[in-house]
Amino acid sequence: MNTFLLTYKLFLCVARHKSFSVAAKEVGLAQSSVSRIIASLEHDIGAKLFIRTTRAVELTEAGHEYLQRIEPLIVQFEDANQAVKGNGELCGTLRIGLTSGMALREVVPMLSNFREQHPSLCVNLVLDDARQDLIKDGVDVAIRCGPLADSTATTRVVGAARRMLVASPDYVKAHGLPKSPRDLLHHTMIGGPPGLTAGSWSFEKDGNQQTVRIEPKIAVNINDVAMSAAIHGLGIAMTSCWACKKERADGTLVEVLSDWSLATVTVYAIFPGGAAAKPAAKAFVEHFITQNVFHTAHDLDASH
Repeated sequence: MNTFLLTYKLFLCVARHKSFSVAAKEVGLAQSSVSRIIASLEHDIGAKLFIRTTRAVELTEAGHEYLQRIEPLIVQFEDANQAVKGNGELCGTLRIGLTSGMALREVVPMLSNFREQHPSLCVNLVLDDARQDLIKDGVDVAIRCGPLADSTATTRVVGAARRMLVASPDYVKAHGLPKSPRDLLHHTMIGGPPGLTAGSWSFEKDGNQQTVRIEPKIAVNINDVAMSAAIHGLGIAMTSCWACKKERADGTLVEVLSDWSLATVTVYAIFPGGAAAKPAAKAFVEHFITQNVFHTAHDLDASH
């Protein structure tokens, strides 16, 4: 790697990890070398980029502004190098933001084929069931379900997932199946991730709509924990079809109110760098789509 690119990659790495030692390990240099290179960069531009204490490394105001301006340029620089090579080989590091459930159930199983196509590419899965700050966490692309907050990031719809209610056979045996959404008021409900399970659930059947105010007796912020609670008979949970596929297939969960429809959840790929998104990030999203993890809303309506 040339000296110019190394300097700015080190700056991005220190900013991302808030640590000179972690950055040094990631690029394979001594910590003293990293400190010297960053100090030289600060001298050249005439501004302090980091506040260094014995406990932490934080970006200064100038450092934050520099990060926002320099990161898209580095991505464009790598994009240009990739285009000139013309051999389709991706290299460097791709950081993908995901929930733990999405990673375990869908992304990890498909990574083998993706890595075979791009053996020189390093893939880092950045797992957080709360939504990441893509810039702060250095995420190149994130896969997210449900409504998005207002953002300057570029998004691409990669599909939609049908929502459903599920419970264990033991729960159904003990408490019976609700026949209509209003019957849920007499059942124990499990609240899942806030982005998926709002306070009111709206159902539709043959043009008839019912909205039920749900007050969960158990609430969690991770989908797989909600599924575990449902498997152990603690109540009825709402989830997306992909997030309980295995459990429904092996019979540990069954669908509840299957003749009523819930709104589908849109699935997005989010690129924090906009038009300067990494080629590797774009390639991953294309691969993700071709794996048919999610379907379009039309496909879901036709299959339900």
